[in-house]
Amino acid sequence: MTVAAILQVPQQVLSAIAAHCAATYPQEACGLLIGTGPAVSRAAPLANVWDAAHERGRRFLLDPLEQLRIERSLDGTAERVMGSFHSHPDHPAEPSRFDAEAAWPGYWYVIVPVAGGAAGRARAWTLDNATGAFIEGKIAGDPL
Repeated sequence: MTVAAILQVPQQVLSAIAAHCAATYPQEACGLLIGTGPAVSRAAPLANVWDAAHERGRRFLLDPLEQLRIERSLDGTAERVMGSFHSHPDHPAEPSRFDAEAAWPGYWYVIVPVAGGAAGRARAWTLDNATGAFIEGKIAGDPL
């Protein structure tokens, strides 16, 4: 598998994402990645508002009103929404067919596996514009 790029994510942001994913288990957790360039500066956890509550263990939907509020709060700043994160309860941190159907080119997708309530190693993915397939990127700690 080809490595797409490096996504800089400070350890404290990765830890916050993992904590949110573990706390939301057995449902899928979700949220936005915010930052500049290839560097995530923070994560914004959002509610999983997937319509059928009994399916939230394998499906997620970011709250669109909360997502819009966050995007508007970034107007006039250098920050932008770089992508999203979500968990895969009791499944590997690899994009599912559902993830692929909902993905946008140019965005990062960080997936955290959560087994029995314990978060595992996050993996980052982005879409290849030419093929529409996911390519795995490398998550690197922020040098700051």
